[in-house]
Amino acid sequence: ISTAVFGRGTDFFCKDETIQRNGGVHVIQTFLSEEESEEIQIMGRTSRQGKKGSYQMILLNSDLEEKFGLAREWKSTNAKKDWYNCLSNARKKHRDTVCDEIEANIAAATEKDCNTHCYFDALLASDKKAASNIFSDIYTSFKRELVPSSIELDLAFLIDITGSMTPYTHATAATIKNMLFGSGSIVSKLNINFPKIEFYLRVGVMGFRDIDDGSQQFSESIS
Repeated sequence: ISTAVFGRGTDFFCKDETIQRNGGVHVIQTFLSEEESEEIQIMGRTSRQGKKGSYQMILLNSDLEEKFGLAREWKSTNAKKDWYNCLSNARKKHRDTVCDEIEANIAAATEKDCNTHCYFDALLASDKKAASNIFSDIYTSFKRELVPSSIELDLAFLIDITGSMTPYTHATAATIKNMLFGSGSIVSKLNINFPKIEFYLRVGVMGFRDIDDGSQQFSESIS
């Protein structure tokens, strides 16, 4: 059992003649490589130096779905002889997406680098107005960095509801209600300040009583 890194440049050899008589070293790859070259390297860990060997892939559908976007029923909608071509096409599509992202990041970084050089050129030229304008543009561009479309928040309350705290129970409940609902709630304020992000709030409340209350010592609620 080896990680992917051992599939590149590591010389595997077998001196057991019993294994050779029974077909040689058999390599099983349990993931789809992002690049075909890596797959070929892993395949090449067997049948080395003229010896016998074999290779196969055993893949998990959920991995293919999550990483390469293949539908779970992809095998049933393709003839068995076309399975590998289907995997190769999914890999190429995934690789193209990764390359597009890399190129977009390089373009964005190049633009920032160019703006930074212009800023320093303006400083060296003692052009205060130009330097100020360029700096403002640079700062604004950093403020426009990509933000997630949604954020999940977990909020937990641990409340003392022993006898001595009973007089404060209603005030505590009202405070929590105001934090969760209405125009002054946490989510409402977040929506005002970050209108492009959708917030999901999970709330857990646990109240604890005296230890003598036994099984009734804790009261829990999650929503």
